[in-house]
Amino acid sequence: MTTTHPALVRLNAEWRQLAESTPPPDWLAESCLARCRVLADVLATVRSSPDEVLSTLLRLGLDGQVLAQRVVLQAFLPRIVLDAAADRTHDFDEYLSELWLGIASYPLTRRPSRIAGNLTMDVRKRVRQRSHHQPVDPGRLVALPEISLEPVVDLDGVLAEACRARLIDRDAAELLRLVYSRGLRSDRAGALVGLSAAAVRQRCHRAVRRLATHADQLADAVCG
Repeated sequence: MTTTHPALVRLNAEWRQLAESTPPPDWLAESCLARCRVLADVLATVRSSPDEVLSTLLRLGLDGQVLAQRVVLQAFLPRIVLDAAADRTHDFDEYLSELWLGIASYPLTRRPSRIAGNLTMDVRKRVRQRSHHQPVDPGRLVALPEISLEPVVDLDGVLAEACRARLIDRDAAELLRLVYSRGLRSDRAGALVGLSAAAVRQRCHRAVRRLATHADQLADAVCG
């Protein structure tokens, strides 16, 4: 996975538009979402009360509310970014497609607790069962609502936690933010911080590998 993966660039752009959107009125009837005024608030409640909020959003998704599934997708994107960075065989697209499939088909009645851990492990298992990179069989997508897979990603929480845990320094976090979140090319990012394009690529690679080796620690801290 490169630091300017096209899907990540699109996901970032979409979330910047979605974050301040108002949730559907019927979401406010759910006790765990009653105080949410924008989708960014909903995401924050996922982090603070994962099982309660994830079960509510998954249930709404099963009832046809695709926006609820998109919020769940956002909550898990930091996890799959780290998993994909640590995986030399499978790329981000594979993790993304399996996450979306997992959200749409999660057995909420049978597995109502430890949802974050269960879904994370399900995605890892399905991706790593593939012997090599291969696209998702379109037949498996029949049950999904028609929706553009250009939703969400926010790495700020991951980078803040990585700095707090002293896994990377603030300079490295800023480089990753410029390249991942803003989608800048290495030369453009380097011009902003006084580095060559080669140095940016090297430092980003080193930082991503460092984060990847602590993927579970970061995911637990950020996603709950």
